[in-house]
Amino acid sequence: MSFLTALFRRKKKEQTVPEESSYEVDEILQSLNEVKEKDFLEEEESRDKYVRSLVEKMRDASQNLDELSAEYNLVTGYLTDMEEIEALPESERKLIDEYAGKIARLDRERDVFQGKAAYLTEEEYRRIERMQSEVTEGIAKLKEAEKYQKVVKRDLKKLDGERRAYDYRKNEVLTGMQNMRGVTKICVISLIICFIMLAVLQFAFSMEVKIGYLILVGITAIYLTFLFVRQTDANKELERIEVSTNKLILLQNRVKIRFVNNVNLLDYLYLKYQVSSAANLEDTWNRYQKERAEREHYMKTIADLDYYQKELVNTLKRYRLRDPYIWSHQAEALVDHKEMVEIRHGLIVRRQNLRKQMDYNRENAVTAQSELKALIESHPIYAQGILSIVSEYEKALK
Repeated sequence: MSFLTALFRRKKKEQTVPEESSYEVDEILQSLNEVKEKDFLEEEESRDKYVRSLVEKMRDASQNLDELSAEYNLVTGYLTDMEEIEALPESERKLIDEYAGKIARLDRERDVFQGKAAYLTEEEYRRIERMQSEVTEGIAKLKEAEKYQKVVKRDLKKLDGERRAYDYRKNEVLTGMQNMRGVTKICVISLIICFIMLAVLQFAFSMEVKIGYLILVGITAIYLTFLFVRQTDANKELERIEVSTNKLILLQNRVKIRFVNNVNLLDYLYLKYQVSSAANLEDTWNRYQKERAEREHYMKTIADLDYYQKELVNTLKRYRLRDPYIWSHQAEALVDHKEMVEIRHGLIVRRQNLRKQMDYNRENAVTAQSELKALIESHPIYAQGILSIVSEYEKALK
């Protein structure tokens, strides 16, 4: 039997209609009166449209009732399940409460993990994960290389200072030799002048100047000896400085080569681990270990949660419950009376709202049915056409 036929054969009962539905029904009835007053139904096209609108209204109301009834039964089933669970003996509730308590705790732990900021980005985590067996060794290498770099820099600075000292000493010796040459020129000029004066005294004035010549020769000998010694010492000092400077340069070159190799090693290690220092890599490694521990704990939490949810559902299946699965996602309500009360209140409100909608759709269907019956009774000449339209809609629904 189709919904239209059923509605025609159903006896009208007294029902409580929401205020808004009464308003719409009154509005429709008013519009119907206006249509009759204008003899609108005498035109076949207008009459057919009017009849179709009533039949469609009945059809829509019936479809809505089917959907609302299914939802109403579902909500009622949930409320019944709650009553069944709360009516269980304490001995049987003990296992259910145990599973529900563990699920609620694991749910909270999962939510905490999902809500907290990660120690590393996913890219950083995957990168460290790929070379986790090398990271500890890499940290040690980086620390050693950075420490060696500081030592080499200090040695280079020390060697550079020594070289500047040698350069300064070399300039001092060269300056001394240059000054000595200047003094020698003065002494030579002075000796020549003295020699000329002695010669003038000897030949021009016939004076005895042998002692003067002896003194002049003695002074010249002493000065030449002093000059020779100073020059020899200066040359030796220059030679020693040159040798020491060459050794220093060779040592500097070796240290510089080590420094360059060390820098290249550091650059490679920084590039390999994508860090800027050993401290940076060590910090990243520590955060990776924390993140890995968190993830392992999270995976264990998920596995335990899945296990206890299955156990809870299997336990609830022993009882006459409409939907035992839903309790695996609202386990908190099984161990928290306040949560259970809130859920029950929400379901009751939903059911009241559904009942209100169902009453509204029934009233609409009954009103449309009454209008069709009234139309057939007041215009029997159009009865065949009206019933054919109804039949047409019934066939379309099959």
